[in-house]
Amino acid sequence: MIAVGVTLPTGLGQLALLAGALVGALVAFGYGLTELRTAYRMHTTAGHTVADVANYPGPVEIEGVVSATTKALAAPFTGTDCVVYEYTIEELRRDKDGDRTWKTIDSGEKRVPFRVEDDTGSVLVEPAGATLRLEHERVVRSPVDETPPAAIGDFLSTLELGGFGIDLGRDRRYIERRIDVGEPVYVFGPARHDPTASTAAGEVNAVIGHTQERGVRERLADRLLGRTLFVLADGSETAALSRTLKSALVAGLLGVFVLVVTGVVLT
Repeated sequence: MIAVGVTLPTGLGQLALLAGALVGALVAFGYGLTELRTAYRMHTTAGHTVADVANYPGPVEIEGVVSATTKALAAPFTGTDCVVYEYTIEELRRDKDGDRTWKTIDSGEKRVPFRVEDDTGSVLVEPAGATLRLEHERVVRSPVDETPPAAIGDFLSTLELGGFGIDLGRDRRYIERRIDVGEPVYVFGPARHDPTASTAAGEVNAVIGHTQERGVRERLADRLLGRTLFVLADGSETAALSRTLKSALVAGLLGVFVLVVTGVVLT
């Protein structure tokens, strides 16, 4: 039954709605298929030890423990030593219908080179341009009229958000995802020989990472065209694979949902 007062699209409006729905569904299905291809490559590629990387130019897959090459990053909201982090700041707001929803007001990330160690040695990883599959999430909630913890306040003071401040009286949550120093990490990416990468015993003469930093467009093209895959994940290969398959499933379901809703509206 169609609600009274709802105007259904007709004529050109129907065509525009259908075209938009098809484009949206195709994008969702395309992303899902790309994620499935990524998962397939991760699953079918044989794992390597760090010692293998020095003699194996090309795509490699390793698991090990993170160690910092220089000074580690301090995670923005917890101060945890890490080598990669993503953060999101959300505010609880009401929409036009009066429903409360979380709205992202700022987000970002930071990465520094690090080493991965296993029983055979350690290898340098340059994380610029990698697709991140991070699960280690910490959420800090800051209720209305409550000052955030000092670490968060210090981080907020470095941001330029155009009028955003810590005294606006809104309910906020601060989310960070990280690859921590001393924790397990999974790396799938291009390796290359580099004699300058080794400065101590046990370090191999190789680097995992792109030869130059990749922007968003380049990374998207790499993924869509099946070019060099570069994935970083906290935890194991199993964890990274699970997150990738989940992403593919969500994208596929979103595409189906768009088509179903459009069909209902147009009938």
